[in-house]
Amino acid sequence: MVSRIPNDIFQFSTVSALMAGLCDSGPAASQLTGYGTHGLGTCSSLNGEVLFLDSVPWHMTTSPLSSTTSAPSDQEALNAPARTLSPTIRHADPTSQLPFVQVTLFRPEFTLSLPLPSASKPLTKSSLLSLLSSADPTRGSGGKNSFLPFQITGTFSKLDVRIGGPKQSSEEALSEVTARAPQWRLKGVRGTMFGILSPGWSQGISVAGFHGHFVEDEKAGEGAGVRRGGHVLDFEMEGEAEGRVEWGVTGRYHLGMPRGEEWEGLDLSVDAEGIHRAEG
Repeated sequence: MVSRIPNDIFQFSTVSALMAGLCDSGPAASQLTGYGTHGLGTCSSLNGEVLFLDSVPWHMTTSPLSSTTSAPSDQEALNAPARTLSPTIRHADPTSQLPFVQVTLFRPEFTLSLPLPSASKPLTKSSLLSLLSSADPTRGSGGKNSFLPFQITGTFSKLDVRIGGPKQSSEEALSEVTARAPQWRLKGVRGTMFGILSPGWSQGISVAGFHGHFVEDEKAGEGAGVRRGGHVLDFEMEGEAEGRVEWGVTGRYHLGMPRGEEWEGLDLSVDAEGIHRAEG
């Protein structure tokens, strides 16, 4: 039923379980397209990010820059690990297991065209949070207590992304993986961001607040044939930028549980600060 009702969310496992180290197995990417068209998650052993767009699963990982290959002119390394790497995407292996994932049959119920009529400032992660969490509930457009799957398409003047993993040892925690993850700023990049805005009461089950992944459009010229993406840390769309913000409101939230001794032995106490550090 979940795959047939627009904007309902199917989720496997919880963020608290991921934080506690349960990250080696889960449903295969090919199985999840039956639950929805859009979604986001992570691969086994925290090996990169996953984004589902129009029923296509993308795997976001890093590729090395060779001694003869420099980073594209629109790409800036934000930390030391990013200086020799690039945030690339490829079609996900259908057999890839996802230890945490959220998918939905995304059908936008509300659309705002960019630039916004009253926009004197750029659209950012912070202003998007304010925009969606203050949506008019009398129109059924959500608010602070609903899950809101959203999609943004257009040109981003700045887009800060990160790609974590894989784990270097079985003991390494998610917070440690993300702390050493490379981060980049992409400038003037065009593409699609999909994410889920989750209410505060869901922290530990989901990522309360903003959680989004990005995939770059195909392009010609410099960088043709190479597409980039990642876990979105922040973004900016200038006031004159053209694009769309689309979202829906989730009516039902379906949670699939892991099973077995490891799951039953976890301490799933909510570490709100740790989740914030790990997920940005």
